[in-house]
Amino acid sequence: MAAGVLLSLQFGREIGMRQRSASPDAESLDIGVANGTRFGLLSLLVAFTFSSAVGRFEARRQLIAPETNAIATPYLRIDLLPTSAQPQLREDFRNYVDARIAAYRKFPDIDAVSVETRSAVVIQSAIWKKEVAASCEAPSPSTQTLVLSALNSIHVT
Repeated sequence: MAAGVLLSLQFGREIGMRQRSASPDAESLDIGVANGTRFGLLSLLVAFTFSSAVGRFEARRQLIAPETNAIATPYLRIDLLPTSAQPQLREDFRNYVDARIAAYRKFPDIDAVSVETRSAVVIQSAIWKKEVAASCEAPSPSTQTLVLSALNSIHVT
C-alpha cells in the first residue's frame, strides 16, 4: 500500500511538471492546486466534525437508555404495592424525573446541576423509604423483592 501511494505521488508529480512546462500561464495552475488543497482540507475537517458529532450523539443515547429503563421498571412495579401507597409514590417518581431532567438542562452550569442532583437524591431517598414501608405491607415476600430490587437499580450520579 505504501509503495502504491509513493508511485501515485510520483506519477502525479510527473503529470504536474509536464503541465507546468507546457502551460504558458503556470501561476493559474498553482492557484488551482492551492484551492484544491484548501477544499480538500476543508472537506476533511467537515467529515471529522460530523463523525465527532455522531459519536457524541451515540454516547448520549447510550447514557439515557439505561437510566430511563432503571426509572421505568420500579415505576411500573408500584402496581404490586398496596393501593393506598401508589398515588404518593407515583407523584414522587414524577418529581424525581423532573429533578433529573432539570439537572440535565442546567449543563454546563455545574453548581446548578449539583443543586438539582441533590434534590433528586432527596426525592430518591424518600421514594426508597416509602417503598420499603409499602412493600412490608405487601401480601407476598416476592413482591417486596421485586419492588425493592428494581428500585435499587436507580443511581444518581
